[in-house]
Amino acid sequence: MANDRFMMINSSSKMICEGIVKELYRGDGEFHVVNGLGVLKELEVGCYIRFVFMEGRKGIFEGEVVDIKGNRITLENICSLAKYVKEDVRIDTDFATKVFAKDTEGNIFAWHVTIADISAGGVRLLCNTQIPLNRVLEVAIPYHTSYIIVDTVLIRESLEVTEQGRYYDYGCKFYDLTNTAEKMMRSMVFQIAARKAGRTGGLA
Repeated sequence: MANDRFMMINSSSKMICEGIVKELYRGDGEFHVVNGLGVLKELEVGCYIRFVFMEGRKGIFEGEVVDIKGNRITLENICSLAKYVKEDVRIDTDFATKVFAKDTEGNIFAWHVTIADISAGGVRLLCNTQIPLNRVLEVAIPYHTSYIIVDTVLIRESLEVTEQGRYYDYGCKFYDLTNTAEKMMRSMVFQIAARKAGRTGGLA
């Protein structure tokens, strides 16, 4: 997994910096931060950090910081937190797109939505109108210069009221995602994270 990308996250599973995995062997590893170097000033030897990989093993991992030099972090005792942390890393976004649904008679319905955040496991949608829950929706997700059409299921709904008006907030889980689509989602999440870290200095 050397030269793979990694993303460091905080306890809320929000990205704080990202970079390249230089070495990883038997629970020890060396990581070079590319975007979000300001975060290194806040780290100390002996603290534990959480991170995810762009490729290879899925889930959230944790390791103990044993050395910090320049943009390099050396970790020991790296282990998976799969038994304790189920949430995937979520990246805040602001994509305007559409979702589609088909009823039992074959009629197609469409809603304008905003993708408020995205992870490899699902998306959070904001919409001015109510969308029926517990049904499969096709979501058009921007990917480079085109879109990926992904099936999702709405699993959570809340109504938000602000000075600008009212809108519905939906939590959606990807449904029957292919391996190819999942890799594309993970790749896009890392690309968005890298851009955000480059602009903001790595602060989530």
